[in-house]
Amino acid sequence: MYKYHTLPTNPSLFMHVLTLTPLTYTLVQQYSPNWRQFFIWNAVGTGFVEVFIKLLGTLGYVQPMHWNYVYGFIVMYIAATLSRAAFHLVIQVQEKARESKPSPLQSTLMQPAFKPLDDKNKKDE
Repeated sequence: MYKYHTLPTNPSLFMHVLTLTPLTYTLVQQYSPNWRQFFIWNAVGTGFVEVFIKLLGTLGYVQPMHWNYVYGFIVMYIAATLSRAAFHLVIQVQEKARESKPSPLQSTLMQPAFKPLDDKNKKDE
């Protein structure tokens, strides 16, 4: 529950669930080329989000209700891992579909026109 609002809107525009958390996981996803690095950076990112939530609670900006930080860490870590797995599954399905059935528009796409090369022998004559 947010105790204070940064602007007179309801809900507050600075909800960590809409700002900090998605940004953190987007950066973790983008800069982790393999699963090993993802697991490491996911732990770091999830820890960062949990520390930020704890800081907001300590400052009195947020009042956690029935919140256990260990369970929160585990749930966010698993959710980020499942979203990465789903993302890579969709990418694999798209790549297989492209390999098995090429686009019918590929042959009809406009090709650049090239100027014929001048024959150097004709210029010398």
